[in-house]
Amino acid sequence: WDPILRGILFGFCLLGLWFVLEYFENKSHRSTFLTTLLQGNWKPLSILLISSFIISVSWENLDFMRHSWTYHNLPFMNVVVFGLPIMIILGWPFLFICYFSAYKIIFKDNEEIW
Repeated sequence: WDPILRGILFGFCLLGLWFVLEYFENKSHRSTFLTTLLQGNWKPLSILLISSFIISVSWENLDFMRHSWTYHNLPFMNVVVFGLPIMIILGWPFLFICYFSAYKIIFKDNEEIW
């Protein structure tokens, strides 16, 4: 398969995983990321974007110094921010959303994340 198509499919897999996790959160009567946004509370989104930008730039730049892994054939590979392809930076928020949603489902504590 074309590497760009594989990257797009991976993105859709993350999106699908997020929606499945949202379903289970909603089924257990917990606030989800989407319901928080639909209620007009944009603070979690802004915090998520800022924190994922800071972590992605710092984490991925550490990789470019040591080269533990390399990225090839990403869409928009030539669009670079702080020496990183933009698709890497844009992918990190979806990872955080999936991690936090899974955390809320698995540990079932009453602490609000969103």
